[in-house]
Amino acid sequence: MLWGVLPMPVRAKWTGYIRYMLPYLLVLMLPLIILLSVIYRQAMDTLRVEIMKSSANNLIRVREELDRQFHGFQSISFQISMMPDMHPFRFLEDPLRGVNAKTVLGNYRVVSRDIFDLLYYVRPDDFMFSADTSVHVSRMGNTVFSYGSLDREVIMRDLNERIRWTIYPVDTVSLGGAHSERLLTYFFPISATRSTMHAATHSSVYGALCFYVLESYLDGLARSIAPLHDSALLMYDRNGQLLYVSGTEFGQFALTADRPELAEGVPRLWSLMGEDVFATSVTSSETGIRLVSLVRAKIMFDELNRLETLMMVCIIAIVLIGGSLIYWFVHRNYAPLSRLLDRVSVFYQPSRPGREIQWLQDALDYLTDQNRDLMGRVQKGDHSEAADVLLRLMRGEFMSEEAFGHDSARAGLVFHGTLYGAAVILGPSGAVHAVLAEFTERCAAGRLHLYVLYHTDFDKCVLLFSQDGGSYAALMRTFHELSSRLAAVCDTPATIGLGRYYRTPLDIPDAYADACAALDYRFVTGLGGVISHSDTLPSQYVASPYPHRLLERFRIALRQRNAEQAGLALEEVLAFLKNGSPPLLTARGLCFEVMLLVSAATQPGSDPPNLSMETFSSFETVDELIGFMRLYCQQITQSDTGDRFVQEMTEFIGQNACRMDFSIDAAAARSGMSVSRFSHQFKTCFGCNFIDYVTRVKIERAQEMMLRNDLPLADIAAAIGYASLSSFIRRFKQITGTTPGEFMRHHRERTM
Repeated sequence: MLWGVLPMPVRAKWTGYIRYMLPYLLVLMLPLIILLSVIYRQAMDTLRVEIMKSSANNLIRVREELDRQFHGFQSISFQISMMPDMHPFRFLEDPLRGVNAKTVLGNYRVVSRDIFDLLYYVRPDDFMFSADTSVHVSRMGNTVFSYGSLDREVIMRDLNERIRWTIYPVDTVSLGGAHSERLLTYFFPISATRSTMHAATHSSVYGALCFYVLESYLDGLARSIAPLHDSALLMYDRNGQLLYVSGTEFGQFALTADRPELAEGVPRLWSLMGEDVFATSVTSSETGIRLVSLVRAKIMFDELNRLETLMMVCIIAIVLIGGSLIYWFVHRNYAPLSRLLDRVSVFYQPSRPGREIQWLQDALDYLTDQNRDLMGRVQKGDHSEAADVLLRLMRGEFMSEEAFGHDSARAGLVFHGTLYGAAVILGPSGAVHAVLAEFTERCAAGRLHLYVLYHTDFDKCVLLFSQDGGSYAALMRTFHELSSRLAAVCDTPATIGLGRYYRTPLDIPDAYADACAALDYRFVTGLGGVISHSDTLPSQYVASPYPHRLLERFRIALRQRNAEQAGLALEEVLAFLKNGSPPLLTARGLCFEVMLLVSAATQPGSDPPNLSMETFSSFETVDELIGFMRLYCQQITQSDTGDRFVQEMTEFIGQNACRMDFSIDAAAARSGMSVSRFSHQFKTCFGCNFIDYVTRVKIERAQEMMLRNDLPLADIAAAIGYASLSSFIRRFKQITGTTPGEFMRHHRERTM
């Protein structure tokens, strides 16, 4: 009840406010809820698995490091066995063997950073040698290199009798005096033939080599398994004897627990000290050493839970902050629309009460249409006035520069400088206009000012230009650049006829006449590129005499019905046209005379069909004229060829004219002719060029569609192959004399 008594602008404001704010909030909340319920939980599970796999992979790397260390010790023992000075036959007799042994062992200790010390013994010597000192056998195991939990008898028995390698568990080893270290001992027998993991016989072993590794080195490997978690590492030999356990309380307690059955490299949950741990086991295939890692599961899961809590707090904060920002932005951005409703209600009322937002949208569309229509009228008026001034200049209607300057300033034209001229461009209108629009805009930033005027011939346009400073050579470079751009985008060659340049704008009519004359000279030079007026001067070609004798030979051969001689004479005439570079009127007149002779000889008493000087003036180049002559000579003797061509092309164009990719190349390929020859044949048979005929077919299809269907003009234009609606309207008016809208209006008036 209260809502109904509120003013319409107030209701419109709050209706739109709530309608736009709630969807934003829902769109923000829904993905976050999905993220929490599905994606985030899956991500956490994946993270747990990856952490356990990472621990297993680190344990495998520790195993590889111990294998590498073992291979290094084995290699050192082999190298020492191969040293002549360390062999018992020479070593036992050498009085300086202690010095030599310490030097060799010291070098290996320097090279291998994980070796604390080495001990070398040759049976049955009275001394043992390390990298630092020499020890008498009687002191071994008593005062020097004595183990806290390993009997001296066991050590001495292994030194004198063991023939296979072994590893002594980590133990406190006295190094003399009060100095002691916790060391892991690798024992390798030295063979007389080779250093192996398994010596063949007792007789082949003549000594032993012990490697001492600090327990701190193993502690570093243990910490690398799970650097961020509380973990322990246990190391067993191939017989199951414990060699090492990390020094943490967690690791020491693991010694009293029953070892679980563990699969190779697969973490398993194990209960230890009243809590869950992840136990992983790997075994070396070469040494048989087994490594077991233990990682506290609670610490790992606590860190994941903290991460989960942090992410949830962040998501909730994002929701709250995002909701607040949406509320603030909607409130701020909707306020101007609310004020606009008050203004709009003065001149526009809604058609359906209760749809305030739609009312505002309709009002804005109404204002937009009115503004677009007004701007179009203004621009059209400016463009028409500017075009009118340029056309009057080109027709020579201005009597003084002051009068032209006054009218050009009023029309907004910038047309001043030291050079003035005109150019005429022949080429596909759509591509040429697109390139000229971009080119004139770029030139406007410099000293060259270009203006485009449409020609009565749809394939031509006129350029009027002025340049403030510069030279004619620089101007030519500019037009050659324009020609290159046109060649890159036009399907058929675009030709630019460039007139002479003048010093005043009142000479523009002469410049336009020069440009037209230069463009006509394409008949001799061919299509494409820039043809300057200086190229058309008489000094640019050598005048050839009229080939009377060749024409007489051709006429006699025709009268005698000698096809071979007539063909040879015709080829000589065509060669004269092609290579003699005759003037334009001479070439056209010669072709006209040749065809009159052919027609008179083959059809006495009758006029040649479709043959007039107007026909010859439509050709662009000498090559086109020669092609037309060849085709005409064939048609004059085979009259049914043209009928078949007209029938085939009418059907083919009717089927494909509305395709956007349809071109003269496809039609020429269908008839088996080159593009130039096809163009001549088509113009001869149909009385117009290919593009004009296809355009008429398209416009007729458009008229049929407008009469049968109530479709938008844009859809009709696209259906008949026009990508631009403006191009379609311009072509429609050019063919029919009216716009599509006027055509429909006239049709409705006739049917009423």
